[in-house]
Amino acid sequence: MKRIDEISINEYGIPGVVLMENAGLAVVEELERLNMPVKCAEVICGTGNNGGDGFVIARHLHNRGWKVNVCVCGEAGKIKGDALTNLQIARHIGISVKSIEENSAGFPAGFINDAPLIVDALLGTGFRGRLKDLYKDAVDRINKSKAWVVSVDIPSGLDADTGFFVDGCVMADCTVTFQIPKAGLLINDGPKACGKLKIKDISIPKAAIDAMELHLNLLEEDIIKGMLPPRDCNTHKGSFGSVLVAACSRGMEGSGIMSSRAALRSGAGIVILALPASLQRLMCTGALEIMTKELEDKGAGILAEECIPQLLETAERSSTLLIGPGLTDSGSIGAIMAEVIRNCTIPMVIDADGLNAISSNPGILKKRKGEIVITPHPGEMARLCGCSSTDIQKDRLGYAKRFSEEFDVTVVLKGYRTIIALPDGTAFINPTGNPGMATAGSGDVLAGIIAGFAAQKLKLTDAALCGVYIHGAAGDCAAGKIGEYGLTAGDIIENIPHTIKTYMSDY
Repeated sequence: MKRIDEISINEYGIPGVVLMENAGLAVVEELERLNMPVKCAEVICGTGNNGGDGFVIARHLHNRGWKVNVCVCGEAGKIKGDALTNLQIARHIGISVKSIEENSAGFPAGFINDAPLIVDALLGTGFRGRLKDLYKDAVDRINKSKAWVVSVDIPSGLDADTGFFVDGCVMADCTVTFQIPKAGLLINDGPKACGKLKIKDISIPKAAIDAMELHLNLLEEDIIKGMLPPRDCNTHKGSFGSVLVAACSRGMEGSGIMSSRAALRSGAGIVILALPASLQRLMCTGALEIMTKELEDKGAGILAEECIPQLLETAERSSTLLIGPGLTDSGSIGAIMAEVIRNCTIPMVIDADGLNAISSNPGILKKRKGEIVITPHPGEMARLCGCSSTDIQKDRLGYAKRFSEEFDVTVVLKGYRTIIALPDGTAFINPTGNPGMATAGSGDVLAGIIAGFAAQKLKLTDAALCGVYIHGAAGDCAAGKIGEYGLTAGDIIENIPHTIKTYMSDY
């Protein structure tokens, strides 16, 4: 963001003080929308440009009749440039400004605790590492207060790139960030720390943002709406594609059924569940609309290598292949996966045991004939990358992007704030979903939705984006009805059609 500001100032001639003014006004607009019963605010400022934004905010609130106190954490003599200009203005118009330095007596008693509204303008997007004692004290006091807390650009103490903090971070009720969402606001601890996220335009030229070639995006409703047009009247089931789901092993029959039902509920015209022949009788407990294809298993309840010709032949007559849910990664599954990847030409979604089966040889993905989306959870991603799930969780975005680019596949790394990484280096972070979706079968449902959308002629990358968003939104819809406790994968499936209707394009 610092570089974007520099381009705006140096190449487009927009003075930094103008950008600071716009940023401060953007926050004030959000503060006014709060309709606080008592117009009183404490603005806690650092000595950098984030503090400068705070001085602008204090001035505009003061001019609108608010009682405003400003506390500067650190040596006021270090404040310079545009921030100093706005500090001087604040003092000249009579705003109370107190400065608390390291090794001083600390915060006046009750200075923060009595405020109904606190504006956190301590530290900006450039902060990394540990908080100085004075800032840590300020952050602790802010978090212990009963005030409504609004952070400016980013909660103080949060790493703008990783979404982690080391020894403390403001836990805001709302964060007003400028122009583009920072990665750290969207992943790991970021969403919890920032509260409700507001993204405000401060008139930075689009060309300045484009010059940075940023490839991280928040997956938003407007993106999804453009992917789901209304259906034509003159159609039949074949118009909406066919999904082949290769899944199931003894004891894991539900995985294939859930994936198949999700594909149907996502609008696929035909869904065929290809499963071990000895398990086919169990399909009487599944959806009546699901067709089946028996594959050779030699009576073991696990697909045998002899099924490969049958599987490939059926796949080539389908629109999309989903392979992996409930297969197990033992026996011949590794050999089956290798042959399918090397020979299947239709779009493919690989999930669960399909990924585990190739984890010792992920390079097989480079020999693919068709486009591939993989949908690992952190454990499966760790096996593919040869590291621990802890490593993955520390750098979810980095691992997803690197794997996608190296193996030329779309990666859907599941979890809190699911990441969709595309082979061209672009990545999306999904905002939908809730903790109730951390339940058995939820991943099978997601894979089915993606396959269902792909069968309906969405580009495979668009199917992944749309599938992830709709999956989370369907889970949110279910949680809204029954709560997060006890929410099941079946509840998600039942809410898919309504969710699609909500986000369909109007044209």
